[in-house]
Amino acid sequence: MDGAEDLIRTARAAADIFPLVQEAVFEDYDYAQHHASIQQKVEELKAGITAWADVVVASLEHP
Repeated sequence: MDGAEDLIRTARAAADIFPLVQEAVFEDYDYAQHHASIQQKVEELKAGITAWADVVVASLEHP
């Protein structure tokens, strides 16, 4: 359960950055920093999903 909650927090953190990227694009600011932050969160999310899935598979194989 904790793993799923961590994934939700990471996804929300990435989603919270998205409006900053939109504002930067619309206002002609440099959005690179915000974009890099989103990409970092997406990578964390991918790693977290993989780890969570591994735990789930292991728990199903060895209940």
